[in-house]
Amino acid sequence: MERSFPQPSGEPVDLALRDDLTGAWNRRYLRRLLDEDWSALVAAQGTITLLVLDLDFFKEINDSHGHLAGDHVLQKAADQLRASFRAEDRLIRYGGDEFVVALFGAGAEEARRLAERARSVLATVEITAAEGGPTIRLPLSFSMGVASFPADGASGEEILAVADRRLY
Repeated sequence: MERSFPQPSGEPVDLALRDDLTGAWNRRYLRRLLDEDWSALVAAQGTITLLVLDLDFFKEINDSHGHLAGDHVLQKAADQLRASFRAEDRLIRYGGDEFVVALFGAGAEEARRLAERARSVLATVEITAAEGGPTIRLPLSFSMGVASFPADGASGEEILAVADRRLY
């Protein structure tokens, strides 16, 4: 994921656009993608689908196993999500345990297939609570909302809002 698509506004990748815990893109990158870069992306890709993913039972993981385990879950989940989508897709940490995946040139059905592949991979992940700690088998899964341009709206913000509503 994320190897071949140009960076937003021609700027080099820097830490200001990355989440420091997971290495995923961050909200600043998402805002740039949905605002400044949206028209160029639409012109180049035609269809753009956004997935909003919310890790299931994450609060319970933090409450039962501690925040270090929660951080490890987020890192592991991000790694697996990145590996499950296509090279040109973007994994963005939206906040807490929520991620947005921007799929360029993919419609809603293809996005759902890719998300189900990611869900299957996440279900097999083993999490270690802390460095050298015991392995905790946690059922990792996510809830999901999907929306696509142009079917669900014209602007990036509209597409994100629809996907977010569909999450719930």
